[in-house]
Amino acid sequence: MQLLQSWKESLSIFKPANFKLFLMVTAKCVWETFKILFGRFWWLVILFLLGTVAIFSLFFVVSLFIAMSAHGGPPMTTGENIFLKFLTFVGSIFPSSLIFTIFLIVRSSVKMKNWSYLKTYLFSLYFIYVYLFLYLIYFLCSYTINAFIFLSPIANVFVHLSNLPSYVFFTFLLNVFSLLYSSLIVFTILFFLDSASANPYTFLVSFLRALKMTIYNFPFCLIVYLLIDVILFSALYLLLQVTFFSFEDQFFSIVKNGAYDLFLAFLAIIFYVIPVCIFTNFYIKQVHDNFDLYFGKGPSEKEGV
Repeated sequence: MQLLQSWKESLSIFKPANFKLFLMVTAKCVWETFKILFGRFWWLVILFLLGTVAIFSLFFVVSLFIAMSAHGGPPMTTGENIFLKFLTFVGSIFPSSLIFTIFLIVRSSVKMKNWSYLKTYLFSLYFIYVYLFLYLIYFLCSYTINAFIFLSPIANVFVHLSNLPSYVFFTFLLNVFSLLYSSLIVFTILFFLDSASANPYTFLVSFLRALKMTIYNFPFCLIVYLLIDVILFSALYLLLQVTFFSFEDQFFSIVKNGAYDLFLAFLAIIFYVIPVCIFTNFYIKQVHDNFDLYFGKGPSEKEGV
């Protein structure tokens, strides 16, 4: 009964008066996040974007070189395979850092969102655990791309049923991106950042609390996820259709691939802020209204900073 009641309450946010207020708060959150991100930390955005493109362009060149060398010859050696995986691991640091920065800006905190606040978390165990968590998602998507149940159906529809070119990278990016803004991922990171310390136990507890919040508010999470899927991927489709996908014949140049990756990375920043703000505002409301449900009645680990 408690679960059904919770589902009913989670849907009450879509009542006209409640939904209007929620949209206004979310819109303000998105605007403030963009102001801080591109106002105070524009240099971090450029650094993370260039780092991402540089590493994965190197990955593209090395993969191409290995493929050409192996043409008619022996398959990829163990050393070459390990080196490519190492490049992927290192390259993932840059987008993960940017995602982590977005969470630090969006989350509720009494501290001023300046570089001093950011570096306290970026150079800490909090980032290491979140980075490993995000890389695990990347790993799961890499090896279970067709079977992973959380992959976006909308993303696959756009790739396979539209006239978009079916590039492996594009398909992979859409699916990973869809997974990253699922409520379970967002809630896990938010609970973890609100924990008093960073260690395996607090991360596991954060994940379980996020799972509980997702289950108890499943109708809201599902509706928002599908709405984000439709709206964001429709916008992404239109943007790419009038830009890079009108130049298919040039896709095989390294410069074009680099520009394409940079453009997609920039779009990912713009789009990712929106679902993070939506779920963060919902998270704040849930923690305020149902604190005992998620943190229990004993001493809390929540810092509230």
